[in-house]
Amino acid sequence: MTNKAEHLTIQSGIQFEIPLGVKLFWSEPQARERRNLYKNFEQIFCHIPDVNMDFEKALEDKLVDSHELAIIYNNLSNFIKADSNNARIILYLPSQFLPNLNSNKHKSNELIDTQNKFAASYKDAWIRLLFESEVRAIFVDGDVLEPGMGAAGRVRKAAHLLPDILQKNLISLKEVENIREIASQDQELFQSINEGLGIGKKPSSPDNHKNISPKRKQWLEQVKQEQLIDQQSDILALKLLTRQTDTKEIDNVIGITSIFKTKRPTEEYLKIIEKNWENATDEIKDCIISGLNHWAKLNIVSKDYLESLDIRDINLSSPFPVNLDKLTKEDFKDFVLAAEKIKNNPKLSEYIYPLFLAFGSRVKGYATSTADHDAAIFFKPNTPFSKREEILTLLKQEAPELNDVDKILEFWLSQKDGKLEFKPVPENSETIIGTSQIHIFLGGIWIGDKNEYQKIYNDITQTYRDLSHFGDKQEEVRFQFLRQLELDVLQCRLMHKGYRRFYPSRKDEGPANAHLIDWNSDYWDSGYRRVATQLFLSRVFLPKTSIT
Repeated sequence: MTNKAEHLTIQSGIQFEIPLGVKLFWSEPQARERRNLYKNFEQIFCHIPDVNMDFEKALEDKLVDSHELAIIYNNLSNFIKADSNNARIILYLPSQFLPNLNSNKHKSNELIDTQNKFAASYKDAWIRLLFESEVRAIFVDGDVLEPGMGAAGRVRKAAHLLPDILQKNLISLKEVENIREIASQDQELFQSINEGLGIGKKPSSPDNHKNISPKRKQWLEQVKQEQLIDQQSDILALKLLTRQTDTKEIDNVIGITSIFKTKRPTEEYLKIIEKNWENATDEIKDCIISGLNHWAKLNIVSKDYLESLDIRDINLSSPFPVNLDKLTKEDFKDFVLAAEKIKNNPKLSEYIYPLFLAFGSRVKGYATSTADHDAAIFFKPNTPFSKREEILTLLKQEAPELNDVDKILEFWLSQKDGKLEFKPVPENSETIIGTSQIHIFLGGIWIGDKNEYQKIYNDITQTYRDLSHFGDKQEEVRFQFLRQLELDVLQCRLMHKGYRRFYPSRKDEGPANAHLIDWNSDYWDSGYRRVATQLFLSRVFLPKTSIT
């Protein structure tokens, strides 16, 4: 950040606030059991570093003890029973965590009792989730179809867990057959159970790539390019391992990626990495950061080695994995300057709050160097919609640094009984957002004067906490809000790009029906499931309130 920007940060009172969702997690009294369970998992994952090790094998090898496991099974049982929405955590639990009820070897009576308690709550949650329909592509490649591209294929994802829960005796095959018979009139459920049992064939995906937006076309091209790099680096890595080629010409992404795929940090390879790091393009820099994080998590290189290159060992299971100070000084410095300019411009400050809500992959910790800078602005309640274009034009003139931002979203506020709330969103609006974008509001960093955003922060939070104005629909609305958080935090980007950027794949070949349950997805990666379990606890959360 420039000296001028640093001066503005100090003198103008500009502050940075961690995401509201994280604050709710750590400070809400209702989050106490979540915090405890999060720490239970954090501790036990630390004691069992091999993500593919079964927990009962870890008990046998004395990496954990019966009492430690009993606590986590008991706490998780209570968590699932506390709120019907908590049942969805079982979609993400690592299969290695599930207890085998037919084996009591090395187990204390306390552990046997708590595992039986957990098994009962798990089965209830699993049966409930059989009746929740999911977009299949979300678990496959993160795709969300655009309007006009046809209906997305759907699945009951809980049914795809059958290989694990049958193997661990959490349910019997006879019970599954009974459910399957009852479900014969529900084609989606019937097919999903068949897939989980290894019956039938996977439905073909429709061709939805004919009439697509330029943004989507760009995304598809990027995916294609990444697949090509992956294939070519596999070939080159094999040649390096068999000494069919040398390393003299390795100065591009394919070459650097191939070095990391050898999983051999020889002195020669490390010199190539360090040489390329010194004068790295953004693309090569991202490649090296990703590769070294993979090696660190495989214990191939030490975390100290990463630190020697000023590279962080990223832990995406942390509620907030980024360095907030560095992020705001390097990635969001333009928003700091723009907030100050809004504050000092009488016309802009009359209609727009002098602050930004930054969100997206940069805040979540898995952005590449070229990722978009995502942010939202807030229009004051007295702002006439007829002045929208005039205000946005003036904002671009006064803060030209924002012209490089791909898209700035807009929250329009109204005031009722002295409290701020979101105005309804106009139809077909690409940039104006509101109530349904809870994941942005709860997951973003506030950049601005705390006195300015505290009112918005408090009033909107209370609106999401108190859903009594939805009458008998409030539980349904709360479920939809939580699903939106789950999609944003765990699925569309983390599962399909973010996780793989910093974590190596350690997935085995899968069960016999792997092709039916979309085994290629990182959804089935045990490391991803550890991260997702902890993030479900820390981020997929809306406290209830009895305020009337």
